[in-house]
Amino acid sequence: MQVLIYSDYYQEHKKLYDDIFKLTQPIGDIYPNYRNWYYHTFLEDLKQGHRLYAIATHHMVITGCCLMKNTANEKKICTLFVGPQYRRQGIGSDLVRSALTELGPHPFLTVSDGQLSTFIPFLSRFGFQMKMLPRKNAATPREALFYRPTPRLIQKSRTTLPDQVKDKTKIRAIA
Repeated sequence: MQVLIYSDYYQEHKKLYDDIFKLTQPIGDIYPNYRNWYYHTFLEDLKQGHRLYAIATHHMVITGCCLMKNTANEKKICTLFVGPQYRRQGIGSDLVRSALTELGPHPFLTVSDGQLSTFIPFLSRFGFQMKMLPRKNAATPREALFYRPTPRLIQKSRTTLPDQVKDKTKIRAIA
C-alpha cells in the first residue's frame, strides 16, 4: 500500500477524479450535495491551488482518500474515506498522517453525529479533541468539530476553538 499526495489539477487525471468520486459516493447518503461539492467546489479549488488530496492505493486500486483544504486561513480535512473492504488495515491512519504532514499539526474537521462512534476513538489517537456543534436547522444532522489544540489553547480552555475554525463553513469527514 502506498499513499500519493497531489496538490495540482491535471486535465489528464479526469479518470482518477471520477474514480475518487466513485469510491466516496456513499458520502452522498449523509451529505446530499456531496456530488456537487466534489465536482464543483473541490475540483475547482484544486485548480486554484487551494485543495489537495491523498490517495491510498494497493495494486493500482484506490483503497482510500483524504480530500483537504490548504489555504492561509483554513487547514481542513474535508473528507476522509476508506473503502469498506479495506478498513481496519491502517489505511485511514496513513491518510491522516499524510494530511498532518501536508496541513501542519492543527487541521480541523467535522463529523456528523451518526459517524461519531467510528471517529472519536480513531481521531483521539492523533490528539484530536471534540466539541459538539449546534444544529444549523432541524433537517441537518448534528455535527462535532474535531481539532488539535495548540499549546496556547490547552492553557486557555478545552472549549476554546482555534481562530481558523470560527465562522467557517461545513467540513465533511466520513468513514
